[in-house]
This record gives sequence, structure tokens and C-alpha cells, in this order.
Amino acid sequence: MSRVYLTIDDISTPYTPEIVDFLCDKGIKPILFSVGVNVEKYRKEALYALRKGVIIGNHTYSHPAFSSLTLQQAKEEIDRQEEVLDALYAEAGVPRTIKVFRFPYGDKGGDNREAIQEYLLEKGFSKLDDRAVGFEWYKTEKHAQEVDTFWTFDFAEYQIRPGSAFTFNDVLNRVYDRNIDSPSHLLMPGSNHIILIHDHAETEELEPNYFKRLIELLLEEGVEFMEPKFLPNEELQSLRDFFAKDLYAAQAGCQIDAVAEGYARCSLAIGPNHMNAVGSLMGGVPFTLADFCFAVATNRPGLHTVSVHSNIAYLGTPKGSRLIAEARKIKDGRRTCYYEVEIKDELDKQVAVVQITGLHMN
Repeated sequence: MSRVYLTIDDISTPYTPEIVDFLCDKGIKPILFSVGVNVEKYRKEALYALRKGVIIGNHTYSHPAFSSLTLQQAKEEIDRQEEVLDALYAEAGVPRTIKVFRFPYGDKGGDNREAIQEYLLEKGFSKLDDRAVGFEWYKTEKHAQEVDTFWTFDFAEYQIRPGSAFTFNDVLNRVYDRNIDSPSHLLMPGSNHIILIHDHAETEELEPNYFKRLIELLLEEGVEFMEPKFLPNEELQSLRDFFAKDLYAAQAGCQIDAVAEGYARCSLAIGPNHMNAVGSLMGGVPFTLADFCFAVATNRPGLHTVSVHSNIAYLGTPKGSRLIAEARKIKDGRRTCYYEVEIKDELDKQVAVVQITGLHMN
């Protein structure tokens, strides 16, 4: 029978804890994709899900169609929801080790599609391990290559609305009908799917227990629910292996979170060993992190760049427990390069900005 990843869109609602408890009882681990305005309205419900061990991903702040946005507006939608999620994970006391993203409506941004994918990589989003998905349309439409989490089957239960001719029986027909529009039949023996269902209070009120009924149905049909796994970023792992030899940075606690062309994000958990004699953060700590982040952005095995000039401006004292550095290329030439490294804490408070000039040694 088929094997599926379960993804749930548009949380949170008053019904989110009930859904989470039901899935926990069944041993099913989903990915919940959250909308910022919903999380702000039902924050306790989202916190409950996190504390139950569920991954909550980014489904934007206000759920717009990305093809109607400028690139800057698209980035702002992603970033604003990142702020919501970072704060939510911090309040729940849960480390945020995986970041996943889904476009509203599956609308990947039209002419900005490639640029948004690059931005998702730059921001450190992970790709669901979809290598077993064998549908040709999924590959030709580039979903297999892109970072965001698309789907192969949509229950479409959100269409059950007052005045609509779409009913729960139509949802069941989508499950069983081999001739639905999607060329990927859900119950096809040996198939692998990413299935999409929504957490909508409106649907629950019109069709009570729709969520539980659909999941129970799949279980009765022998569908296997897989625990979410994510593809390793080979370049990221290669750099982590390479920079493991940087013992000073390693002992300071510097770690690599994300890399892209001309970009790196690194972080450091603030500990007692980072404090000066009066109990404040030692000034060398943000500088060390910035220098390390610059090195990650500009060095690879076989490519050697060294810093020849650095200038740091201290902007504030961190209020959080973690420093996050982002190095961005401003200019790159044959022999020299110029980067700016911004350092904040996880609460988005600015700590320092460092300008670094580098020399390419080879």
C-alpha cells in the first residue's frame, strides 16, 4: 500500500490540540504549516503542538498568493512569520532544529520563483526527503529540486462551505477515484506521497470530525504514515566537516547554520565562558563569531580567503541567549572581496555590525 508524509496547513485553530492528541495516539508525526495571523489568535494551541513534539513550519504571515507580490514583499511575508515562529519556539522552550516552508495555494511566486528559492536556502530552510516520490509530474514541475514542501495529494476538504456543492462524499471520491485530476492516485500500491489536509474550524463545524474520519479511513486502507525526514545539505555538511578543524571557533561554540553563494549564517550559544569580569558579554565574542561567519562565506576546500581588514561597531547588548551572525557579500573581485556581517540575538536585537575586507590567496 502507499506510504505518506502527513502535512497540515493553516494552523492554529481551537481544534489544533485535539488534532495533535489524536495523531499522537495513533503514532503519527505530521508537519504543521502555520499562518502568522492564526498563531497570534490561537497562540496557546500552537504552543501545545510544539510541546507535543510536532514540527511547525512557515506558511507565511498572512497567506497571500506569492505571484501577486514583489520579491521584497515575498521576503517580508516569510521573514515576518519567521519572527512569529522563533518567538513561539522560544516560549515553548523547544529548540528549533528544522525550518520548513510551504507556499500558500502552492503559488511559488511566478517570475520570482527562482529568487525565492534562493532566499529560502539563504534563510536555512530544509527540504523534506521526497526522493521516494516517483510521479513524473512532480519532477517535471521542479518540486523535487526545490526547497519548499509541495504536495502530491490534496483532500480539498476546505471546499466544504455553505452554499458549495462540494461535500464530504466528494472528498472520499478523491481518495478512491483513480481518475481525479491529479495523476498521483493516493491509494496506488507502492506509491509515496506528501498529503495535504487543513486545520479549519469552518470545516469542522460543517463536517464534524472530518479530520479524524479521513485519517482513520487511510489507516483502514493500510496507508503507512512516515515520520518526516529531511535531506542533508551536502555543501553545508562538507563545510561543517572542513571547519571542524577550526579549533578556536569550535571551542568558542561557533556553529554553521546555513550557506549559499556569497552568504553564511552562523550562531553561538552564549555561556558563562563568554562573559567578562563584570558579567557582560566579552567584546571578542561577537567579533569571533563574525570572523568565523566571514570565513564560512568565503572559504571552501581549495578556495582560501583571509581577512586583511576588519571594522566592528558594537550596537547593543544581547537580551537573548544566542548570537546569530549573517555574512553577506557586498563586492567580490579577482583578488579581494568585501563583506558585511550583522550580528543579532534570537530576539532580533542588534548586537554588532562588522565590515571585513578579504584577500583571495589562490
